Amino acid sequence: MGKYSFLLFEKYYYQGGFGTLDEFFEALTLVQTNSIKRFPIVLMDKAFHHELCTHFEKMAASGTIHKDDMKYLIVTDSVEEAVNHIEKFAVQQFNLRKKEVPKAVSWLGEYR
Repeated sequence: MGKYSFLLFEKYYYQGGFGTLDEFFEALTLVQTNSIKRFPIVLMDKAFHHELCTHFEKMAASGTIHKDDMKYLIVTDSVEEAVNHIEKFAVQQFNLRKKEVPKAVSWLGEYR
């Protein structure tokens, strides 16, 4: 899996470099400024992102960000927790529903 993935209404990030951080902070900024509808953002690997989270706490304490800005962000090691967060802030918020998968078309080489 890549360093980050962009799905319909959520972003989740794994360990990465400056490009990953750029995408991450861009998503946070768009959500914070209400430039787009708020959607869930997931950071995977608590240990790896510990210093970043500590910095967010310092920013909130100094007033450069509001604690509510962090509402849509979760830092976790648990896939189940990440999925629950996405369901809470994307599936319910955007009223998403599962669609039936179309039947395979054999003449296109599709088999299920």
